[in-house]
Amino acid sequence: MLSFHHRSRTNITWLFLFAISFSACLPRVTSTPLPQDNTLDSANGIQGNLSTPESTETHQGKIPTVFLPTIIPTIQNTPYPCGDVICILPGHFVFEIPIGIGFNQQVEPSYAYGSTQNGKREPHHGVEFINAAGTPVLAAGDGIVAFAGNDSNQQFGWGVNFYGNLVVIQHDVHGYDVPIYTLYGHLSKVLVSTGEKVTTGEIIGKVGLSGKALGAHLHFEVREEINDYAHTRNPELWLNINRGNGALVGQIFNEENEVRRYPDLVLVSLDNPGAPKKHPIPYADTSLNPDDLFQEVFSIGNLPPGQYELTFAPNGKQQTVQFEIYPAEVTRITYRTKY
Repeated sequence: MLSFHHRSRTNITWLFLFAISFSACLPRVTSTPLPQDNTLDSANGIQGNLSTPESTETHQGKIPTVFLPTIIPTIQNTPYPCGDVICILPGHFVFEIPIGIGFNQQVEPSYAYGSTQNGKREPHHGVEFINAAGTPVLAAGDGIVAFAGNDSNQQFGWGVNFYGNLVVIQHDVHGYDVPIYTLYGHLSKVLVSTGEKVTTGEIIGKVGLSGKALGAHLHFEVREEINDYAHTRNPELWLNINRGNGALVGQIFNEENEVRRYPDLVLVSLDNPGAPKKHPIPYADTSLNPDDLFQEVFSIGNLPPGQYELTFAPNGKQQTVQFEIYPAEVTRITYRTKY
């Protein structure tokens, strides 16, 4: 299991005083209509147990304070608010875009990590950068090439000959006591060798459509601890796509602590109402690993800082959460609904 060493354990007394000082700026949570017994999960990240919680009075009525059904690693000290519903966490956007300036550097939104394109394809274990064949592919970080070649005789994905020509780089990332790997698939050319040291931005191959690719693109993955298909993480939570942007992650539970994977999540910018709506896509199933710190069920990256609103409507009952995205940080929503 991954160890987090970013900062020291938060002192409980300090958290209490800190929460009071930030009480005036914590985000609002509304519901249309708001059920009288709607409850919200604790997202404070402090390890606890699942004992029966005590209730506290709030401006929304009696809201039980409960712990998450999964253990969350200790949250680092942060100058941003961390409450029951909204918690701002330090991002680990340590990798650079594997496509150079002048080409398409944006993640393809129609096949995000964990999505299936409405059931048409297997759950996606990476992200795609759609570019013409021959576009240079760059190392996302310093490291050592763990593999360079093709997967006709060795399985790296769902099966053999899945990625075709590929490169895998092993990285030592500060704060992690296990290796982190990046994978670059469907290449037309491989320009490095196994065991070779590479530096950030170095050309390691060319975009192609080898393996089981539908059109020319780069398939990019982040893998934690073990270099296999079962240890991927969401690359959008690791990539420094646009410097200064942040990300949204979230969890939604029902009253029985069951994870809800609503397909109708809608995200709008309150600062720019005319901007296109975004649709965070919940991970298709439990084969898609959440980040060890964020424990997300859905996520969306590359969000400009500002005020946002997330809505979803279980059984036609619209739920609304308003929150803020901070530069280079991750906003985590933990929401509990009766529906």
